[in-house]
Amino acid sequence: MKTFANRLGRTMTLGIVMLWAAQARATPSLYTSNCASCHSTSSTTPTTCNGCHFHGEHSSTAASDINLKGSTNKTSYAPGETVTVTINAGYRTGWVRALLFDQNLKELGRSSCAGGLGGCTTSAFPVTLTATAPSAAGTYVSGASFGSGNSSTLKAGFFTPDANNSGHGTQTVALPAFTVSAPQVPAIALNPTSLAFGTVNVGSSKTLTTQVQDTGTGPLNVTGISPCAGTPASISSTPPAPFTVAAAGSSTLSVTFSPTAAGALPAGACVTIASNDPAKPTINLALSGTGATPPPPPSGPAIALNPGSLAFGTVSAGASKMLTAQVQNTGGSTLNVTRVSACSGTPGSVTWTPASAFSVPAGRSTNLNVTFAPMVAGSLPAGACLQIASNDPAKPTINLALGGSATSTAVPVIALDPASLDFGTVSVGSVRRLTVEVKNAGNARLDVTSIAHCSGTPRELVWTAAIPASIAPGASIPVNVLFVAIEDEELPPGSCLRIASSDPANPTVEVDVHGTGSTTGGAAQVPPVWGCTTSGSGWSLAFAYVAALVLLGVRKRKTAGVSGPTSSGRE
Repeated sequence: MKTFANRLGRTMTLGIVMLWAAQARATPSLYTSNCASCHSTSSTTPTTCNGCHFHGEHSSTAASDINLKGSTNKTSYAPGETVTVTINAGYRTGWVRALLFDQNLKELGRSSCAGGLGGCTTSAFPVTLTATAPSAAGTYVSGASFGSGNSSTLKAGFFTPDANNSGHGTQTVALPAFTVSAPQVPAIALNPTSLAFGTVNVGSSKTLTTQVQDTGTGPLNVTGISPCAGTPASISSTPPAPFTVAAAGSSTLSVTFSPTAAGALPAGACVTIASNDPAKPTINLALSGTGATPPPPPSGPAIALNPGSLAFGTVSAGASKMLTAQVQNTGGSTLNVTRVSACSGTPGSVTWTPASAFSVPAGRSTNLNVTFAPMVAGSLPAGACLQIASNDPAKPTINLALGGSATSTAVPVIALDPASLDFGTVSVGSVRRLTVEVKNAGNARLDVTSIAHCSGTPRELVWTAAIPASIAPGASIPVNVLFVAIEDEELPPGSCLRIASSDPANPTVEVDVHGTGSTTGGAAQVPPVWGCTTSGSGWSLAFAYVAALVLLGVRKRKTAGVSGPTSSGRE
């Protein structure tokens, strides 16, 4: 018997040759369907029939039709994977051999009897053969006919006797189709392939990013990221390896240059990335940049704006939106801001506070709050800005660029009044209360969802408010903020409360908070009005919490000061 498959594209042909003994054996099913009606259980006509034959098909029982089947162990394979072919039938005794061929009739394997055609004693089914799947993807289908190399020609599905040896013969059976899938291979790429940091002051840092892309068909496993030989330690990157990038996906790699001395990165500075890309197991990200000694700060005042422009986005007509820029003094003496005015062409829908002159000490900053309150739909004109005049000799005037547009679509707009809280000096063990109004300056309902401490803000700050809350257009709710002075120190720079809302343009806003605890004051004071509210209200809860903080602090300290709480506020 021989079985094989024709090639589709670059295919492999599987052929199976079986050599049979003097009696070709039939299966029990063949006996049942073709012999049982003529034979009985009597001793003269045994039911086994010892290889029942088709009457009329062959002239003798030496060449009977049999029921052979060939199958593969799977329907889909990876290139180079082992394909297992199983031959099965109702054969019971005699000699049998199975061979496997490729499309060029090159023998790939045989089941037994390596030499000659006879002498095989292995007769048990199933017979198993193996071959390697083709390297090319595609579908491999079975064929029909094949020459025997002698006077007989094989016909698929039928037993054919060997004309040169009446005791042997062959049969062709079809193998089921199977597919070879394209291999899933990752392929790494970087975009961009190099990063140029430019000039970075010593003591400062600059971060640039590249995309680690997988342009292949399988997952890309990044196994290592490290500086190339000779690249200084001033280069760092995140995230660390290992991480995985999906096929056709990408992941951001952030690289930071933090020079500790003046000078350029050496030629060939790079970051090397190792992965499971078989074609490029490592790839380099080229780096360039120069560390520079920063100039000394000027002895006089020096103005700077952070940010240098404000983008209000889209604001509903009839609503308002406020953004803040810091007026910074990077010089060595007091900066006197003498005037803030609208640049030529800037409409009256832009207002700001403080509107009068103010001073900024050396190394400090002051917030400039700018509000855009359009009455009709339209955009701020190109060149809209605020001009700030000061005693900076190098920049006597500086402009804060403005951008934004108005629409008639109803949207909520959050506004804070005031935008910052200054508790001043509070005696250790005492509490001071200030209130900020959270307003809806838009024309749709504003949902305030949460209030939380900003990063680094100490827990001496607590607050009470009915949060979450919905605020109608033009309405507001109070947020009462308490500064519980438990340490003889100033609140750290950047202390604030973060308020989250449904304002699409500003989903979070921050209330800047300033204050100093001092041991020069008297004993702890808790205003009695705090407890005079309905049981279970925000204020009664705040009263109990603050009182507990103060009492705990007094018990732990024997001096005028109190120790800090282990937690704070109502987040």
